[in-house]
Amino acid sequence: MRTAPKTFRLTLVTLLAIALSAFALPSISSAAAPDVVKLVIHYQRPAGDYTGWNLWLWRNSLVNTNDKTLDTKGVQFNGDDAFGKVLTLEVPDMKGFEDIGVLVRLNDWAQKDIGDDRFISIFDANGKAEVWLRQGDPEVHYSLPTEPVKANPAIAQAKLYDSLNFTKKYTYKGDDLGNTYSKAKTAFRVWAPTASAVSIATYASADSTAASASLVAMKASVNGTWTAAINGDKNGLIYTYRVKVDGVTRDAVDPYVRATTVNGLRGVVVDLSKTNPKGWSTKKPAFSGKPSDAVIYELHVRDLSIDASSGVKARNAGKFLAFTEPKTSVSGTSTAVASIKDLGVTHVELLPVFDYASVDENNPSFNWGYDPQNYNVPEGSYSSDPTNPTTRIVEFKSAIQALHTQGLRVNMDVVYNHVFNAPSFSEQQIVPGYFFRTDNNGNLTSGSGCGNDVASERPMVSKFIVDSVKYWATQYNVDGFRFDLMG
Repeated sequence: MRTAPKTFRLTLVTLLAIALSAFALPSISSAAAPDVVKLVIHYQRPAGDYTGWNLWLWRNSLVNTNDKTLDTKGVQFNGDDAFGKVLTLEVPDMKGFEDIGVLVRLNDWAQKDIGDDRFISIFDANGKAEVWLRQGDPEVHYSLPTEPVKANPAIAQAKLYDSLNFTKKYTYKGDDLGNTYSKAKTAFRVWAPTASAVSIATYASADSTAASASLVAMKASVNGTWTAAINGDKNGLIYTYRVKVDGVTRDAVDPYVRATTVNGLRGVVVDLSKTNPKGWSTKKPAFSGKPSDAVIYELHVRDLSIDASSGVKARNAGKFLAFTEPKTSVSGTSTAVASIKDLGVTHVELLPVFDYASVDENNPSFNWGYDPQNYNVPEGSYSSDPTNPTTRIVEFKSAIQALHTQGLRVNMDVVYNHVFNAPSFSEQQIVPGYFFRTDNNGNLTSGSGCGNDVASERPMVSKFIVDSVKYWATQYNVDGFRFDLMG
């Protein structure tokens, strides 16, 4: 789905210019779309090979779980013109959505036109949007394009990122990426080697608009990093990075952030020393260290206690705090943690508990959790108050502490091989094209079967994974990890 490319002799500077030229992710409108949208989508394939090609369209929301697909069978073109195929469609019920998401696909996902999502976000006073899309061109054109399709920058990017010169010059080995808090100041460092400008955007509240943000300019530092410090006690400060790459400015959550606002949309500075529950200890339950002695019980946090017959208090049902009730039973039969302990289990393996994108934390529901959004933040739907950035941290630590007290070690199921949505993922916003693998045509690969593959072979991706695992092991006292499709 996704012939060995010709080898070009290019200097690093020239290659960088090619890699960055014309590369821009589709913008997402900050204003809501009209209640009813009238779409006219023109699509061109130069070879005229339109058989089987159709559109996957969805009402797009900034909260991923609220996205709504128009037709799960895909939407067929219903017209032709001199440009190519045409779809004319009226889309009702757009209230609460920002724009229309578009993917051009072959049959039932046999192939995608490009790896990235496109978004239609500009509508006239009557709610109409007319756009022109071209094979291999990520740009959404709001007027008939006349210039030729530019060379795919993702191909040049991949060559650049995998070059020895880039790796030597831009591999950062420090341990201070993200924010480093103290009462006197909070220091920030972000890896953004292809950026021309980076700022810290701070917000008065989780609901503040992007336009209202206060900006603190960052300075270029070693190995492609940018740094800044904000004086004073900034515990609880809400922030994102505002990054300019190839003339396009994007806001992104700090990939190394340790706390977020609800649904993981913005980062929060947190004083981690204040997140340890009463009796917090780094002491671990005894274990021989022999794999053959491990009795591992895999469980889903919500499933353990969400049923009314779990024996867990209603306020803790489906939450991290369910693990803090060690002696639950129903009609004399042990339940939840008590039942697990009775089985002779040595290790509890938790299905994904990092912040994932497929559940609205304001209205929790079931999901397996294999949809990473913020790797170093606990999932908010498992906390008693997802709007409080520290609650989920304290309560997950409380769960681990309670399991350790019962003699049970804790393993995390971690998913570093793919993310929920590559185009909107923080690393893609900050260093476009680096975090994910692409094929020889510049499209995202999908060996994971999830639409994208994390490029763990690249040094700064590998570093991120190692740093993340170390963080969970040291800050949360997690005992072990189960890697999902790694390598």
